[in-house]
Amino acid sequence: MRAFLHIFLRAVTRVYPRCVTQSQAVAFNMFLAFFPILLLVLGVFTASASLREEVREVVEHLRGILPPGSQRLAVEFLTRRATHPWRWVYLGLGGTLLGGVQVMKLLVSGFHIVYNEPEPPGYWIRQGRALLLLVV
Repeated sequence: MRAFLHIFLRAVTRVYPRCVTQSQAVAFNMFLAFFPILLLVLGVFTASASLREEVREVVEHLRGILPPGSQRLAVEFLTRRATHPWRWVYLGLGGTLLGGVQVMKLLVSGFHIVYNEPEPPGYWIRQGRALLLLVV
């Protein structure tokens, strides 16, 4: 029992302080990635003229998430006739890729902390791995 407690306490002291910060960073970046994903999905709905009424229903269901007073603004913005609605889709896709890659990179880094493994060298290797995980 004493050996188990010793191993357990060593693991907790190694993992706990560093993983708290890592988990906070993951949660923050997931929050930041939510809005581009929302823009991407609603932009796809807006691009189709037959789905404009569904956009109103989706925004109606998002009342608890959207800040007070922004629901009317979101409905007007997303249901207006735009000449190029796909640019909002592209903007949402770009934001989703930026935020999602950061989340994946932080998750992989957290696993390296937990298992006490060194980070792979090179910025582009870590970014490429995170992009691959996001796409998968």
